[in-house]
Amino acid sequence: QLQSGAFGSAAETYERAIRLGYSRPSRCHNGAGVALSLMGGEYDRAALEQFSMAIELDAKDPRVYHNRAAVYKRLNRFSEAARDAAVANLMDPTDTITRRLAALSAAEVCAVKIQAMVRGKQARRVAIARASSRQS
Repeated sequence: QLQSGAFGSAAETYERAIRLGYSRPSRCHNGAGVALSLMGGEYDRAALEQFSMAIELDAKDPRVYHNRAAVYKRLNRFSEAARDAAVANLMDPTDTITRRLAALSAAEVCAVKIQAMVRGKQARRVAIARASSRQS
């Protein structure tokens, strides 16, 4: 169903397998998360919940961390994306896509911090200029 683009149906199938007691529920949660993340937009939060449940059940699957990192990155939650991508990268250092995701997310975290510092400096300059113009 995922390959045919029937993402909603795929997510429902994974959730049904969980309810029926499939022996590897972490894989079902990961699959449901992938399907929901492919739907994007309003489904991203539900995808994050599915990935988090998968991690609670099996914290040793780097694919789940990678998948959750990709959604965090898409939501501009760069710190969380960098953390999950780094965990996935530690578990499977041969995965070049995860390594790139970790590097990009870490770079985004730095860029956001730099932008905040620049905005802070600009705000201080404006406040100083206003204060000095009032004193004149």
